[in-house]
Amino acid sequence: MRAIFFFAPSPTQPQMAADYLRFLSASLKINRKYFENTLLYTYESAPIPESMVMDEIIRLPSRHRHFMHYLRVVSWAHYLGSERFDADTVFLDADVVLNRGLDEVFDNDFALAFAAMPSAKSYSCINTGVIFARKAEKRVACAHAEKLAQIAGELRLMKEPRFPQFKSAGVWGVDEMCIYQYLDDKARARHTTLRDIVGTIGFDQFSGFGEGISLFGGKFNSDYRKVDESEWNTPSALHFQGFPKTKLFEYCEKLSMAGG
Repeated sequence: MRAIFFFAPSPTQPQMAADYLRFLSASLKINRKYFENTLLYTYESAPIPESMVMDEIIRLPSRHRHFMHYLRVVSWAHYLGSERFDADTVFLDADVVLNRGLDEVFDNDFALAFAAMPSAKSYSCINTGVIFARKAEKRVACAHAEKLAQIAGELRLMKEPRFPQFKSAGVWGVDEMCIYQYLDDKARARHTTLRDIVGTIGFDQFSGFGEGISLFGGKFNSDYRKVDESEWNTPSALHFQGFPKTKLFEYCEKLSMAGG
C-alpha cells in the first residue's frame, strides 16, 4: 500500500508552507510504518527541505502554483493515470494520524472512495483528508480523476464561500468543491442529493455510490473535534482539522511514547 501527500507552498504565504511541513513531519513518524512507500506531489519550483524524507518527490509544472488546491486535484489525475499507480493507494492530508493499518479498506469493491462528512455549516459534505484508490480498478479511478480535474479547472476562479479570505476556490477549497459538484450531479440524476446520501453513512460503513465510487464513514476519517478525547483511538484515521494543531502534536507524541 502506498501513501500520497501533496505539498504546494503558497508563493505569498510562506508560513502556511512551514506549518504544513511541521504537521507532515509529526504525522509521518506515526503513519509511515503502515505503508510500503510514500510519495510527495509538489510543483517544479517548490523548495523541499532535505529533511523531508520521501521515497519519491514528483514535481508538476509550476504554472498553477498560485492555485494550490487546483494543483492538488491535478495531482490526483496525474498519479492515477501514471505507471506509479501500481498498488492500492491512500491520499492523505498531513494532519491525519493513523491508529492502525488500513488494509481492510481494500477488501471492498471500489475504484475511488471518499469520506462522507456532512456539516450543517457548509454545503460540502465530502472531506478530502483521506481518499482511497484501488489498483484493481485503475482505469475507472483514472477516468473519474480526469473528470474531477476538468471540473476543478472550470471552478478554480470562482469564490469559495467557506474560505472568503482566499481570492478563489483554486487557491483553497476547489478540491472538495469539485468532488461535491461531480457526485451531487450524479445523485440528482437519481432524484436524490449527495447530502441526503451522505447523511445515511454510518461510522463503520463503506457504501457503494455507483460507477466504481464508494463513500465511507468516520472510521477512516474522523474529525477529532467530534470525538471524545478518551476515544481518539477508536477511528482508524483521526483527522486534526482546523487550527490550532496543538492536539496533533500532543497525540503524535503520545503514540510515539506508547510505541504506536
